[in-house]
Amino acid sequence: MIPIASIRQETKAKWLCMPDTFPDFLEEISPRDKNENELAIQSMEDEVNTLLAAMPIGIRRKKKWALEVQKKILDFLVNNSVLGLRQVMSESEIRAFLEETMMFIKSARDFAPEMQMDGIGQATRNYLVFQIFGEMNRTRSPFSKACFAYSMLYPFTDNYIDKNDISPEQKETYNRLIYDVICGEVAKPQDEQQEKTCALLSMIASDYARASDTPIYSLLLMMLEAQE
Repeated sequence: MIPIASIRQETKAKWLCMPDTFPDFLEEISPRDKNENELAIQSMEDEVNTLLAAMPIGIRRKKKWALEVQKKILDFLVNNSVLGLRQVMSESEIRAFLEETMMFIKSARDFAPEMQMDGIGQATRNYLVFQIFGEMNRTRSPFSKACFAYSMLYPFTDNYIDKNDISPEQKETYNRLIYDVICGEVAKPQDEQQEKTCALLSMIASDYARASDTPIYSLLLMMLEAQE
């Protein structure tokens, strides 16, 4: 693996050499416009949260409710001037973007039904960054299990480590398990949390062979180190 220290040094060097002026290719937003934009996004968020809180009971009613939520979000993504997605994406591309996001959320709920909405929201934001980078570089790919796993890994592991009822010894054992798996060692998970963590890491390994994609595993170790 690439030494973590060298990755830090290279990243820091690139960061320090970046100009401290506002980028020429971006339009600077006035404080007034910024405030109005924030209010518009907050209003949309409140509408969606109201819909989410009104989730009905019963399969048929839930399906109708889910379609209403998706329609509201799609309308926001297509027509909202703050986001400006229509300036760079067609409506069909935005629809595909939303469908993939919904697929991620469903996969997250199937994988970890016990995960709270804030954790799923954090994982979804991670995956959205992956989607956006793919769109920017025109390298969008179908739903990726490896990127699903990577996006889930931080909230899934961090939320567990932050639990007050987990002893320091349990946290150390858990982190050691993750370290061993990332390094290619054979691990023996002892509970459901460890089994699911190993499953996420296996999803990454299935798409990215350790021999040919060592930077990925070095970055995973950095993420683990940040949690300790």
